Amino acid sequence: MSERSDHPRHGDIGPGGRADGTHPDELQLTALAIGEEDASVLAHVGSCAACQQVLDSTRRTVAALEAPDPLQAPPPELWDRIAADIDADGDTDTDRDKDRGTVRHSDRHSDIDAGSRTSVIELQPRRRRWFVPAAAAVAGLVIGATAVGLGGPLLSPGQQPVDPPTTPPPVVLGDAQLEPVASSDLTGQAELVRHADGSMELILDVSSTPDPSDGYLEVWLRDQDATRLISLGTVTPTTTSVMVPEGIDLAQYPVLDVSHEHFDGDPSHSGDTLAAGPLRPTEE
Repeated sequence: MSERSDHPRHGDIGPGGRADGTHPDELQLTALAIGEEDASVLAHVGSCAACQQVLDSTRRTVAALEAPDPLQAPPPELWDRIAADIDADGDTDTDRDKDRGTVRHSDRHSDIDAGSRTSVIELQPRRRRWFVPAAAAVAGLVIGATAVGLGGPLLSPGQQPVDPPTTPPPVVLGDAQLEPVASSDLTGQAELVRHADGSMELILDVSSTPDPSDGYLEVWLRDQDATRLISLGTVTPTTTSVMVPEGIDLAQYPVLDVSHEHFDGDPSHSGDTLAAGPLRPTEE
């Protein structure tokens, strides 16, 4: 016969903060592990190796959740082990319930035979050890974090990941080098691109812009003689990005024009072109 130990197991500790009047319960040890000080619990743990072991294990779990190691994909056999554990645990609970039912049934017959009026006390199922749900929670966090780290939902064994649809990059339709006009020293360069949805965008960089008190720059598409013009928008000090109207025939408006405009309320071209250049189609 094995020697019986009088030291209570932490899985058997009951409510109220103590098991047999000497040991803290799991909630108190968990609170201590996350930094909640309790002088009486600290004093006990300092002299109890079993409680110290549970506290150290809980602290390691907390530290792992606060600063996790690089995420790793769960092993393929993880699901099989979880299913096996659940099946084994369910079988154990069923057998235990059957045993309880047999004992209670026998007790009732004994009471009837003895003619007594003893009441049958229904015993509550013994609580599972605290670390079983804790371990399940930690496993769930690890699996969920792994799925997030991998950039998508967790896949079942054998399931192949599906790449998300990608948007094709813009296609360059043409470019232009803007040269100074008259006494101006303004230069620039531009690129015309077509996006996957069919829209066209002009991306423009210029060497400088005027002081706001002296007006602003505006970019235009125009013909060779500058008799027909379409305004695309205001030029900014940084890279300018403007959308080109749909349906425009670039063959009829082959020149990019940057003009100096003033805040006079007149939306037409000022006639003061600072830089211009032909929009050259990109060779295919």
